[in-house]
Amino acid sequence: MSQLKAKVVVSELEETKTSYAGADLKHLSLSSSSLTGIDFAGADLSSSSIKYTSFTSCNLTGTQFVRGALDGVAFIDCKVSMSTFMFSDVKGLTFRGCTLTDVDFREAHIRRMVFDDCSLESLDLSGSEVTMEVDISTSRIGALTGVA
Repeated sequence: MSQLKAKVVVSELEETKTSYAGADLKHLSLSSSSLTGIDFAGADLSSSSIKYTSFTSCNLTGTQFVRGALDGVAFIDCKVSMSTFMFSDVKGLTFRGCTLTDVDFREAHIRRMVFDDCSLESLDLSGSEVTMEVDISTSRIGALTGVA
């Protein structure tokens, strides 16, 4: 299992088919990057800052984004199950063609989030502060919790 002890700052990274499964990536600062086919299953990205980055065909099963800051991030054709974005600051987050099962956004601060052609099996928005729209209009919806 990979472990990064200090804060790591990465910009303009283009990485393909690498595995960070189970990695401790807390406090990572990632910007203007393109990540394709990467396995982040069980990785801990808590307290990370991720800006203007795309994740394409990545496995994000059980990935932790707790207390993270995600700005202008796109998840394209990713598997996102049992992942948590609890207490995160989310701005301009896009999920396109993703399958989301048991994903936790409790207590997150959300300013625009789009689910485009996704399968939403179980999504928990309980206690989240939504200050701009969350668009699910083109997605298939199973269970949503915390939506008024």
